[in-house]
Amino acid sequence: MQSFDLDYLINEKSKKYGEILQSGKSNVFTFNAEQHKNFSYCIQQHCPFLSLINLFPVPFSTGKKIIGTLAPYITGRQENGRNIAFPQANNDYYQLVETDSGFLIPWQLFDQFAFMKENFEQLYDNIIFNQIGLDMLQIGWNGHTVAINTSSKDLSDVNKGWLTLLKEQKPENFKSKGKHGDTVKIFGEDADFTDLNKLAIYLRQRLDIHHQQRNDLVFLVGIDLLAHSPGPILENSMMAEHSALNNRYLLNTFGGLKTFTPPNFPPKGACVTTLNNLSIYTVENSGRYSIRNDEDRQGIITSYYREQGYVIEDLGLISAIDHNNVILN
Repeated sequence: MQSFDLDYLINEKSKKYGEILQSGKSNVFTFNAEQHKNFSYCIQQHCPFLSLINLFPVPFSTGKKIIGTLAPYITGRQENGRNIAFPQANNDYYQLVETDSGFLIPWQLFDQFAFMKENFEQLYDNIIFNQIGLDMLQIGWNGHTVAINTSSKDLSDVNKGWLTLLKEQKPENFKSKGKHGDTVKIFGEDADFTDLNKLAIYLRQRLDIHHQQRNDLVFLVGIDLLAHSPGPILENSMMAEHSALNNRYLLNTFGGLKTFTPPNFPPKGACVTTLNNLSIYTVENSGRYSIRNDEDRQGIITSYYREQGYVIEDLGLISAIDHNNVILN
């Protein structure tokens, strides 16, 4: 590995992320608010679904949700004063945890990147930012617990994702049982839902009544359910092209709802919500981005440490099935 290639990369990053702090053998960037915003934007560019939901910087690791649960309606009149509605305090707090992403690029691959010269930084960023973004969504859809030392290959022990938060905080909107006991049968004879239209309609009707007629609701559905669905599944090629194939947009609608499959969404999963109802919070001054050469491992290690967590803004605006309990015909 040529040391000047690493020096060049670090110098380019310092133009974006500010002064370098030396920590042992690592070159560490600690983000201010603007640099954190730029870093998050880079992740969103490499994983477009993250541009459709909220990535909020927050000052503390615990606190009240930024959007939270809104009052059903705020308009009317009162004879003896103004008509005032108040926010609903239903699980309106968030909790963030330490989260650490680290990746080693072998010297040989790093040298190949450097050989590309003008594409050097772009090739490097494609690997790092794409994987960070996909990991964030893997945890968001599949996270169950918060382990002190993580070991699950599916990242389910890194943090609690949106579906787990729904199961814990509003279980009546998380369908885990059907008429056959602790399973939800989809398709075929004697199924709980014989097709995806019925499933989408059921999930929409589980939302708080004042949300059910919104026109920004989406039906998120897993690839296994789509594969078993009768009839052709038509993909919107124009939308897919603009999303860099990270989201699968469908021309089909189910239950009258716009439908697509986000990255790393459970194959047997289904959910109805608005994308603005899904958030990832990060403590804005917690970010530490470091690059270092590791002689023993013969590669360049890039790490991104932060305090981060997942938030459902309004629990009455989301419903889902337990994909672990789904059986297909």
